Amino acid sequence: MFDSEMLGAFAQGLALSAGLILAIGPQNAFVLRQGVRRESVGAVVAISAFCDVALILAGAFGMAALFAASPWLLALATFVVGNLLLWRLTRRELQLVRLRADFVDVVSHELRTPLAALSLKAEMLAHG
Repeated sequence: MFDSEMLGAFAQGLALSAGLILAIGPQNAFVLRQGVRRESVGAVVAISAFCDVALILAGAFGMAALFAASPWLLALATFVVGNLLLWRLTRRELQLVRLRADFVDVVSHELRTPLAALSLKAEMLAHG
């Protein structure tokens, strides 16, 4: 019914589709977040559309063949993309650490304020 070549092409197409979905999902989430915040929506959409077209053209004009013919180019692209992802992850983690510290500061301040007021009133009543 299905030969191995057909199944190989199907698996390759499925893997490519999954890779595109994984790449496009965060982009769509970012565009939606910018839209909700009403921050630079036009610029974000324009840059996203440009990047999509550039990636489609790169795929259509044989970027895979170029990478296959030049392993050093693939290694360079992998290094650059890997470092960009690592930088983004590190930056996000630092933002979360700052948010966590700010949250702890606010909560501790909010808890100390009523306790200080109660303590002062108790002293005033005791010294009466």
